[in-house]
Amino acid sequence: MRRHWKHLLRALACLSWLFMRDARAIISCSLPAFTDVQAVYRPGANIDSNNVGTMTLRCDRSASDPTTQTYWIGIDTSNPSMTLAGYSLNYMIYTDAGYSQPWGNANSGAELSGQISFLGDSLSSSVTHYYYLRIPRTNLGQPASALPYKYQSAPIDINLRLSSLGPAQSQGKLQPSALVPAECSITTPPSTLTLNYTSFSQSSIKGSVGFGVMCNQNLPYNVALDTTVGSLMELQYSLAISPTGQQTGSGTSNPFTITGTIAPGQAGRCTGGVCNASRSHTITVSY
Repeated sequence: MRRHWKHLLRALACLSWLFMRDARAIISCSLPAFTDVQAVYRPGANIDSNNVGTMTLRCDRSASDPTTQTYWIGIDTSNPSMTLAGYSLNYMIYTDAGYSQPWGNANSGAELSGQISFLGDSLSSSVTHYYYLRIPRTNLGQPASALPYKYQSAPIDINLRLSSLGPAQSQGKLQPSALVPAECSITTPPSTLTLNYTSFSQSSIKGSVGFGVMCNQNLPYNVALDTTVGSLMELQYSLAISPTGQQTGSGTSNPFTITGTIAPGQAGRCTGGVCNASRSHTITVSY
C-alpha cells in the first residue's frame, strides 16, 4: 500500500512540474505610440509630396522567456486615398526612405518586420520604425483646402504578428492627411514674340505666342500683363491676352495667347537696313 502511494506522489509531482513549465509567461508586444503624418501637396509644383511618420513597438517578457522576438507589422491597403468634399488624393505608404517598398497587409510579404532583442536581464525592450507617405505628382489640381478642413484618409488598421503563421492582432489605426494650398502656376511659359515690321507698312503687323496656366479646381483667377503698350525703335505696339476676365481653375493646364500688334504707317528709327530691339514683359496670375 505504501508503494502505491509512493508512485502516486511521484506522478503528481511530475504533473505539477509540467504545469509550472507550460504556465511560463509568453512574450507580449504592442504598438503604444505612433505618429500620423500630414503632408502639404502642391499640384502645380509637379513633384511628389513626401512625409515621414514613426511607430514604436514595445515588447515585455518574463525572466524565463527568450531574449529575442521576431515580429511583423502590416497595414490595410484596400483604400489608399484621402478625401474632401467629394474630391480625393491618392497616396502610398512605404517602408523605406527610397519609396520603393510599399507597406502591405499582414501575411503579404510586404510588412515591416524585424527582431527585437532584450539586453542583459532586461524584461522590456522597444524599437522605433519609420514609415514614408507619398502623394504622387499625378494628383493634379484638386481644390484647395485649409485648416480646419483637410484631405483625410479613412482610418487604416495596423496589425501585429509575432509568428510567421500566427494571427494578426489589430494594434491601432493610422489616418494620413494633407493640406492643398490655393495655387496657380504657369505650366508652359511663352516663347519670344517676334514682330517683323517694315517702315510705313500699309497694314498692321501681328504675332502671337501661347502659354499655359494651371490652378486648383474651382479656384477663381485672373491673368494680366504688366503693361499692354510699349515702344521699340519709335514703333508703338500693343499687347493683349486672351481669354480675358476672371477664369476658373480646372486642375489642368489652360491655354492662353498673347497677341502683339504694330499699327500701320509708322516710320520707326533704324540706321541700317535691318534693326532689332527687344523688351521684357511680366505675366501675373492673381487668385
